Amino acid sequence: MERNELLRLWGVVFSVVGVVAMALAITGVVVEVFRAKDFIEALVVLLIVAPIAVLLATWPLAFAQLLRAVADIADDVAEMRRRSS
Repeated sequence: MERNELLRLWGVVFSVVGVVAMALAITGVVVEVFRAKDFIEALVVLLIVAPIAVLLATWPLAFAQLLRAVADIADDVAEMRRRSS
């Protein structure tokens, strides 16, 4: 297996992890909003906790995109080397 294919495979793995993390973050925020004792606590969960949870949950998706971009660049560089030689 080439290194570029391995980067793409890890990109898929991190994409799956990111989708699961997003689903869990959204589910957790919804549960916490319903468990809130009063309106202010629910508002705090929605305005502070939810954006932080979603931000942290999207990091694996961003890393997956990074890995795919690096694999694309490596493919382009390998193609340019093949053409020049």
